[in-house]
Amino acid sequence: MEHLPSKKLITTVLALVVVGALVFVAGNKKFDWFDGGAGSVVFEQKFEDRAVDKIKDTDTDGDGLKDWEETLWGSDPLIFDTDEDGVGDGEEVKLKRSPVVAGPNDALNLSSGGSSGLVSGDTEPETFTETVSRDLFAKYLFLKEQGQFDSATQKELIQDIVSSASLAGVEKRVYVTPDLNIVGDNSQESLVAYGNALRGAFVQNATTEVGKELVIIQGSIEGGKQDEEELKKVVLASQSYEAIERASLGIKVPFDIASLHIKLVNSYAAMSAIDIELAEMFNDPMRALVGLREYNEEIEILLESITNIRFFLENRGIIFDDSTQKYVIKS
Repeated sequence: MEHLPSKKLITTVLALVVVGALVFVAGNKKFDWFDGGAGSVVFEQKFEDRAVDKIKDTDTDGDGLKDWEETLWGSDPLIFDTDEDGVGDGEEVKLKRSPVVAGPNDALNLSSGGSSGLVSGDTEPETFTETVSRDLFAKYLFLKEQGQFDSATQKELIQDIVSSASLAGVEKRVYVTPDLNIVGDNSQESLVAYGNALRGAFVQNATTEVGKELVIIQGSIEGGKQDEEELKKVVLASQSYEAIERASLGIKVPFDIASLHIKLVNSYAAMSAIDIELAEMFNDPMRALVGLREYNEEIEILLESITNIRFFLENRGIIFDDSTQKYVIKS
């Protein structure tokens, strides 16, 4: 029987991290997308510890192995005695017996990675997830062998997964000022045209998935399921951000606002790249965890970019008219 503990383990961690991001809400952030209406994105900036505690302590079937440990061994977190040999999974591991092979010939070979083979080295890891998981399981087996596996080291091991995300980054398209279509006309009329073109770039290319990525991810994992069709909506959000990015690059940008505009375009490009990482949740969960960490940071940058452009226009006497849904010169 084949097991994929590396993906299962970190998917479990990631699922609870995402749920933590949505349940333990630090505050709402309102984003006005140049259309006069506010959309909201809810996120949590400091959720790792609470999510880790929940993972660390859960033993659904009460067999002495935490659910995340069962995932490592390939045993069933819902069944007290997975291999039905009369000995609970946790007791079997204590006795250095496999919880997934019925006795009596079920001795574990801890030096080769037990029943999972995660650290056997027979094959090269294909994903970031597998690389991190092999290292994690090697540490887990060492602590078990040395009798040092306790509540504190459990938490440290799981926290290692979250911390590993900070060592990687999302590859993003980056633009510089010469990539823009800059014009020397900084008049109010030019700025009005710019504001309306910028609004149009968003309105014409945004889909309902934009800004809802965390909600989509939560929906894709609720009840322990892996809803791939639901998760595909994150790809649609990525495509929308890219379309907005491309359209924003073609806008005529007054010289005085160019530095703010390039920051906004780069933020759109970053969101597109981050969403691609989030969409890998079921194939390479560690990539999604990296994306999740950067998502919260980039949303703040995007909000700041939008706010700064609106303030700049207002300071030049350009306001958004709700009745016409256009930028106009303030009378």
